[in-house]
Order: sequence, then C-alpha cells, then structure tokens
Amino acid sequence: GIPMDLLSLLSVVALRVLLVVTVAGYTSAAFPPFPLEDVVKNAFIALSHAAKPKQIGFKSSTYLQTVAGIVNFFYKYQMTNGSIVDPYDHRERYYSTPCYAFSAAQLYVSGYNTSLLHSASIALTNSLQQLASGHCRDNACHFYMMPSMLAYDTLKDHIKNESLLKEWKSLTLSIDPYKAFDHKGNNWDVVALTGEFLRCKVGLCRNTSWITTTLEAQMSHFTANGQYMDYTGCGHLNPMAYDHFPRKYLAVMMEWGYNLSYSDELAIYLHRGAWVSLLMQSPWGELPTGGRSSQHQWNEAEQAVTYEIFAAKAAQAGDDHSSGAFKRAAVLAHKSVRRWRRPSGDLFIVKNRFDPSLRHGFEAYSVHSTYNLLTSSMLATAYLYCNDTVEEGPVPAEVGGFIFEIRDFHKIFANVGGMYVEIETLADPHYDSLGITRIHFPGIDPLVMPSAASSIDNGGLAIASATFYDDTAEKWESMGQAGCPHHINYSLEGVSWNNGTLSFNLDWNLFDTDLMYKDLSSQYTITAKDVSVQLIAGWRNQYLGFNFPVFLFDGQSNSTYSILKGENPGVAVTWMNSTQQFMITDTPSLEVQGLPSSCVRVPGEVVSRNGYLANIRCTVKFYEKSVPDDAATMAYKISPGTEETHWH
Repeated sequence: GIPMDLLSLLSVVALRVLLVVTVAGYTSAAFPPFPLEDVVKNAFIALSHAAKPKQIGFKSSTYLQTVAGIVNFFYKYQMTNGSIVDPYDHRERYYSTPCYAFSAAQLYVSGYNTSLLHSASIALTNSLQQLASGHCRDNACHFYMMPSMLAYDTLKDHIKNESLLKEWKSLTLSIDPYKAFDHKGNNWDVVALTGEFLRCKVGLCRNTSWITTTLEAQMSHFTANGQYMDYTGCGHLNPMAYDHFPRKYLAVMMEWGYNLSYSDELAIYLHRGAWVSLLMQSPWGELPTGGRSSQHQWNEAEQAVTYEIFAAKAAQAGDDHSSGAFKRAAVLAHKSVRRWRRPSGDLFIVKNRFDPSLRHGFEAYSVHSTYNLLTSSMLATAYLYCNDTVEEGPVPAEVGGFIFEIRDFHKIFANVGGMYVEIETLADPHYDSLGITRIHFPGIDPLVMPSAASSIDNGGLAIASATFYDDTAEKWESMGQAGCPHHINYSLEGVSWNNGTLSFNLDWNLFDTDLMYKDLSSQYTITAKDVSVQLIAGWRNQYLGFNFPVFLFDGQSNSTYSILKGENPGVAVTWMNSTQQFMITDTPSLEVQGLPSSCVRVPGEVVSRNGYLANIRCTVKFYEKSVPDDAATMAYKISPGTEETHWH
C-alpha cells in the first residue's frame, strides 16, 4: 500500500493543482488584481476539507414545479391577445407577458404541461408585436427581448403553423434597438443588449453594432471583484440586488456563445463575481440585503441561474469542490424562493405574507404579476442549465471561515461555521440602517434574527445599534440613524482567528453626521453559536445602550417575546419554532444607578420589508462622575436556538 504520509502529500498536491484550475478562471496578467483572491482561495480550501452536507435533493424538475405554480395562477389572467393582466392593478404591467411566454414555453416543451402551447404562443406574439412597435408596456422594452428570444428558441421547432413562425420571424427582424431601447446607463442597458445578442444568435438581427457600443459603455460599471455598480441609490450608492441582476443576464449571454468585444474581460469578471456572490450568500440561500429591490424573490432566482451555470462549468472542468458548492448554492437559493409560495401557486413577491393588495415592503415599481413572472422566467432559465448529475457539496454560506469588506457596496461580511453576519457601513436611508443589518444561521428561521434592519426613514433600527441620550435635544439618538448623504468613516482592524472564533474591531467616526456623539468602537466576537459585541464609546454620556429589533408580525403570524430581567437583561423572541435571544452580558466595572442595565419596549411598531418590528431598548445609567471622559462600555450577545433550547 501507499504510505499515509505520501497519501497526504499527494492530496495536498492535488488540491493545489485544482486550486490553480479554479483561480485560472478569474486571474489574468493583463487584468486588474482580484482584491478578494486570497479570501476566495481560503474559502475554496475550507470547502475541500468540509464534510459533505445532507442533500436537499432538488432536481431540474423542482424548478418546473415552482414555475408551474406561477404560470398556472397567471394563466387565468391571460387576455385573448396574449397579454397578462395583473390581478391587483387590473392591467398589463411591465414585462409580465414575455416572462410568461418563456415560462409557459418551457413547461410545454419539457412535457410538464402539454396544454400550454397556445397560451405561450399568443403571449410571445404579443411581446414581439410590442418590441417591433418600439412601445412596450410601461416603457419596459429593455426587459422584453431576452425572455422573448428564449421563448422563441424554445418553441420554434414545435410550431406546425408556418404562418405563425413567419410572423414571429418578421416581427423579430423588424425590431430596431435604437427605437426600442433608449439609453438608461444602468442595468436596463445590460438586460437589453444581452437579449439583443440572443436575437442575433437565432439569426434574426441585422447587425451587432448596437450590442458592442452599449456594452462598451457598461464595462466601467464593473469593479475589480467582478461586481456591477448600478449607482441608483442615495448618493449613487450601489444596491445589492442590481449587482447580481445584470451579471445573471451576461452569464446567459456568454453561455449562448458571446465572442464579440470584451468577451475575455466579461469571462473574468463573471467568474470573479460568481465567487464573490457565493461568499456573500446567506445560509438560507438569500442574496445580501441592502438598497432598492432587496428582499424580493427574484433576488434568489437570479442566483439560481448564475450558480447552475457555474456548477455545470466547474463539473465539466473536473472541479468537484467548486461544482458542488455552486450546486448547493443554487439549491439553497431555489429553496428560499419556495418558502414564499402562496396556496394559489404564485409567490409573495417580497419576503412577507401580507396580502399583495397592501403592497407591504413593495417598491413603487413592485407589481405582483411582473415580479412573480420575472422570478418564474429566471427559474425556467436555471432549469436550462441545471445538471442533475452534479451533487451538492459544501458551500461557503454553511461552512464559513472568512471575513471581508466591499467598500464599493458599503458592506462587511463575516461567516463562522454558518453564523452569517452582514454589516452596513453606509446606509441608504430609504432602505437600510448603519450597523449589523442581518444575522442568519442554518436551521433558524431568518425572520426571527431578524432578516433585515428597518430603514433610517422608518427609525433606523439596525440590529443592536448603539443608542444614547442627547441631553441638549432631550431625545434618544441611535448610531443606526447615520447614513447617506453624510460621510461615514470606519476602519476594520484587529482581525484574528482562534480555534474557530473570529474577532475584529470596527472603529466608527461619525463626525459628518447630525448625531451629537461622533466616535465609538465595536469589538466583535463571532462563533458558530453566537455573536458578541462590546461597545466602547469615545465620549461621556449619562445613558448608553442598544436598540434591538424584535420581529413581531409577517402579515399572517405573530411572534412571542419576553423581556428578560436580572443581572443579564435582554429579550427572547420565538417565531416558527426558532428562537433568538439578545442579552446584555457585560456591564461596566463602574458604579451605576439602580440596576446594572434594564430593557424596555419603545412604544409603537417599526416597519420593515418583512413586516413589523418592536424596538427593545436596553440601557445603563452611569453616575454623573463615574465615567472617564474618554470611555463608556457595554456588551451584548445574540444567540439563536429552537423552542427546545432553554435559556431562561
């Protein structure tokens, strides 16, 4: 037999060879360095040593099952001209019809529902007519082309009516991109150009000049990490949803054989971006929260497309670690979408369960039909690239072992054994708050954590944000309320690992904000079981504390919670058999008035994407003379669990 030390050496050599193959996809001597390359390499090595997870077991047919629920629901709202009418707006909205056309076409051709040929066909005809006219519903022609071309390519060999095929070809050839697609300068242009390339690939465009010209203007939107900057938030902040969104469309275009201008650059950007997205994904399969359009179901559906594509590519290259990770990530993303199915088969389009007519957590442009069918068309696309022979492997979201910051998207991500923490470093006030904005953990319902902070506009309730009393204004202020357009300075320091425990410091400088108190330091300790933070305030105040958001209501069900008293006050909240405890763990070694600290519920409710939150404020009151001029400290711990876990 082979000696064990030689086997170990061979294993290390094989891993290094495989790592070279993996890295080769995102490095180039003529390309900017990859800032997160070392983080990706270390994550890859961790995956190679991690145990294989229990298989969730989703297959390509699972995509069709989810798509069918959505298509069957909206089939009832199809008009005789093929258009899809929204059940709440009572008219056709945005790009619902072409997304329906492709989704229904995929169900028909796959054999999942062989009664949908006529329905898919009239929806496609309607979509092509709108594109050819240059006037699409709600001025959204940019989003018509890709699903229309996917529908055409799916159906064309199954249509026996030659006059219908001739009409489709004639309409498609007559589309003028200069008329249909006005210049937007953001993700809309990417969506349009990728669909336009598909039109050329099916042989129905006149030339590719519009594609290459438009793409050239878009290349400056990519960061060295391969992420897409959409610049559509406050002060041109970049929303997380529209980082991945255009990359999904470009990945499909590349799979269709794009080889024109910037194809080499795109290949590197997309490979880098896919790995960065893999590291940012939560263990519940969710895209990071933050900015406009976050918490919509299509956020996860777009991930499924990208990850299925890269799972198949890695498998073809013989990279089982990467293929297993991307496959698992795709399954987790799809599983997240399926959590939000309504009994009628369609989806709650935002991650809450309010009646869609109430539009809770919606954007102005969020429409029930549009975002159901966009999600459906994405899942139908993921089906195209799903390789059922690839098994789920360890995935960064569940393995962890990394921390990194992405300043272009004002985020810090840390993950220790699946304990996932997302920190917002410059909040868009309409959507987010400064500080910890998400904690997710496998097996613990994400809403109980909670899944996202409230916006500054709705109170600035981040997770355990520092709070203090402004004596002059006679009001409580919170660090979570600091955000755009003010400039936030911070530094990430002292990162260390010790036996599976991650420690780091965040020093905040809020001198450009309206807050009375400006500088503080947060010392974080994260394990696979809990998150602990010690706050050190660089100023003197009689009161210091934390605001903790307790999830109350998702539109259908209420949580239960209890405020804890004693030496370690806090709050415990239970939701869907998952429990979260927030507890003050360390009071100052200084004399304080009354109890070391106490927790009370602030009157009222706070609105979030997911429903309603309660603000539990835990504070300590210092003697006037007891706190040195330069420091006041307080610490807390957040621990997830189940109803069977007894803390109190």
